[in-house]
Amino acid sequence: MTQNSRPSTLQSFQGDLVYPNDPSYPSAIARWASNAERQAALVSFPKTTSDISLVLDYALHQSKPPLPIAVKCGGHSASGASSSEGGVVIDLSRYFSEVRVDPEAKLAYVGGGAIWATVDEKTAEYGLATVAGVVNHTGVGGLTLGGGFGYLTGEHGLVIDNLVQATITLQTGQTLTLSSKSDESPDLFWGIRGAGSNFGVVSEFVFRLNPQRKDVYAGVMVFPIDRVEEVCQVANAWWDNGPSEKERLFINLVWNEDMSEVVLQVAPFYNGSEADGRQVFNAFLELNPTQDLTTSLPYIKLNAALNDQFPHGRPYIPTGFQTHRAQANPESIRNAAKLYKRHQEQDSKLARPIKLNVSVIHEYTPWAKVSSIPDSEGGPFPRNRVNNGLLMATWAENEKEINLKAREMVNEIRNAFLDGKTNQKSEGPKTIEKDFRQSPASRLEGLYGVENYQRLKTLKKTYDPKNVFCSWLPIEID
Repeated sequence: MTQNSRPSTLQSFQGDLVYPNDPSYPSAIARWASNAERQAALVSFPKTTSDISLVLDYALHQSKPPLPIAVKCGGHSASGASSSEGGVVIDLSRYFSEVRVDPEAKLAYVGGGAIWATVDEKTAEYGLATVAGVVNHTGVGGLTLGGGFGYLTGEHGLVIDNLVQATITLQTGQTLTLSSKSDESPDLFWGIRGAGSNFGVVSEFVFRLNPQRKDVYAGVMVFPIDRVEEVCQVANAWWDNGPSEKERLFINLVWNEDMSEVVLQVAPFYNGSEADGRQVFNAFLELNPTQDLTTSLPYIKLNAALNDQFPHGRPYIPTGFQTHRAQANPESIRNAAKLYKRHQEQDSKLARPIKLNVSVIHEYTPWAKVSSIPDSEGGPFPRNRVNNGLLMATWAENEKEINLKAREMVNEIRNAFLDGKTNQKSEGPKTIEKDFRQSPASRLEGLYGVENYQRLKTLKKTYDPKNVFCSWLPIEID
């Protein structure tokens, strides 16, 4: 769009504006999950925080009611939180994606639109790292504002535990620099660490860095599903013995490469040498997996290892859950595997097969470092959990009827995994689902805790009384 054809309120906007009639519009609204794409009225790519203020002013005053606003960083929200139907998108990925490292201060200055791959690459040049996600084309912004954990959480805590400063633009257009050491809105710095999508547009994060060895021990061991009892027994013994902060473990229920059978993957991580890692996880190796693909590899390659499994442009349903149950449950895994196969058999008889590919991933992360930080200091992210789980589903065609059928399948598998049942819904608050948009207050109180949620409501009323930022985990305003 030319400068002269812009709305008067956006004449001084320095970045790029993309409207539906623009040739680049399809790519501007494209998302990692194709089912999360929405038809925005305007996609803005700001260059400065002043640009962000201008776009906010435009969205809030261009029409009545105001245009809805969404902020895009990496665009990994499958719920559509970084998209806006008929509204305005503030996309930080084009001009706020740089990463600058201060190796002496051990700090990384990260643009709000950067992805973790850039952070990993820039920090590795100095033998440093911060806590990051496990898929490196994920955006820094979404993971950080939601709390965030990764391979290094056992040693260094959550992503937000390593956040020392953030620059945020409020719905008023005011830009603040937040930190625990600053007198400027310390309460807001607490709030963005776990509920950050509710308060403004974060254009820069500053992270603490730690020394990080180049190579780590990781990979997968593959077992047939009929070995699930043995695998769970070893996993539970490993967990009960108290893994060190350098260890992490995933137990994954997945289809094999040609989707001919369901298999069990054990994915260990050890932040040390291969020799030491094999010793730590020797009990799993002694089970004689059908494949042992564990090895020594560069840490930055580990954070890219899952990228090919989750490519851009497909429909996805990621259903996260946080559980207080530490033990691996072989019955739940077996029941979920039965449903995998049942759905595949039913799917093969359809005129248009969905070809649903589902993975159930259970993460075992040492949590002492995280739980040692009180809520009053570390932000509202729930620190009272034990282990985290993720059910990830993907399929080929992004069509409404197919998407609804896929969601039905996913819900049934999720319930089987959580409850150990194949035909009943989840009973009671055994888990807290974290991938939801318009959530009732009771669920958010369950997520954050009653005291933290009341504190968040006060912050929301102070910094976003018009509820401008409400696309993900929206806090209610009394």
